[in-house]
Amino acid sequence: MKLFSLVAPCLLLSGLSSATNHTTCSYPSKDTIKSVFSHIVSGDYPAFFTHVVDTVDWDIQGTHPLAGRYLNKTLFAVNALARLSKIQDNTAPHETTLINVVGGCDEEWSMQEMVATAVFQNGFHWTNNYAWVTRWNSASKIVQVRAYLDSALVGKAIKENEVTTNSTFSTMRDTYEPGPGGIPNMTAILGYEI
Repeated sequence: MKLFSLVAPCLLLSGLSSATNHTTCSYPSKDTIKSVFSHIVSGDYPAFFTHVVDTVDWDIQGTHPLAGRYLNKTLFAVNALARLSKIQDNTAPHETTLINVVGGCDEEWSMQEMVATAVFQNGFHWTNNYAWVTRWNSASKIVQVRAYLDSALVGKAIKENEVTTNSTFSTMRDTYEPGPGGIPNMTAILGYEI
């Protein structure tokens, strides 16, 4: 299953300057953070999610159907990533470019600035500029994410390509809500079925 460009299979790392990897870092260095995000480049989502704790606190900010607080990575993968993937035109090219990484090493928090392009089933062309603000533990695992993105764009994509919508940024995400298509094969995302 191809995943939607929110974390697209083609994450471009070109043009990013390489930070020195410090052996005394308390948290992952910029190079380590880039390496974690490089798993998305190859489409190896299970490898990416090995760097995310099971009980991650993942907030998608905004006022659109995917906005809300997800209290584990499976809820996030089903209710956000897989839901977008199902309405994407998987025959059309899509790409995510990592623009910048700020933080890391001596800082618990980092920010990944990205831009994603894709096409939806109805032909809608998506260019979404967004940022993930991530908190890491000393084992180089993501424990918290705040995702900032274009609410109007996400809302338009969902409204025009899916029958149901169901949230605001204050929605607590503690049940599976994968959308009309149900829960897909999650092995491609998490490395295991739910």
